[in-house]
Amino acid sequence: MIKDVNTIHKHILNLNYDNVSLSQYEDFRVYKNATILTPGEWTDSITRSPIVYTADELTKSATNWKENYLDLDHSFAVNDRIGYVLNPHADKGSVKADLYIHRRIQAGKDTIERIDCNLVNGISAELTTTDRYNHDDGKYYAQDIVYLGAAVVTMPACNGTRIVVR
Repeated sequence: MIKDVNTIHKHILNLNYDNVSLSQYEDFRVYKNATILTPGEWTDSITRSPIVYTADELTKSATNWKENYLDLDHSFAVNDRIGYVLNPHADKGSVKADLYIHRRIQAGKDTIERIDCNLVNGISAELTTTDRYNHDDGKYYAQDIVYLGAAVVTMPACNGTRIVVR
């Protein structure tokens, strides 16, 4: 028997990006090629159940975004919306994108300073999936991934990674 469950997940990873730049009008700080989600078994902050994300499924879903907001700590409060997740793509089985953080709002300014000072380094994908249970290994596997946005957070799921500001 196959059991499918539709679930929303919030997974936390360290913010990892290739370089930093300003947008053409200097309204945004852009963190290029940030890692949004990598293959592996992740326990999200909503269901608290481990879900396996395969490289194939992440590659297939990398550009499947319903929304593209960037917020703080998974908050839906107006003052915690700080920017956008743009240019999503797959890279070696991971999902990457550019983070645009608005420099003209205080929460955005503060977040940029914290990232650049290496005080905040986490990024957490906000997404929905169809979770398919595999009886052979007793694990749920994410399928039909739809990204809603991402959040800048302080508690990363992957302990070994850090932001390197270049």
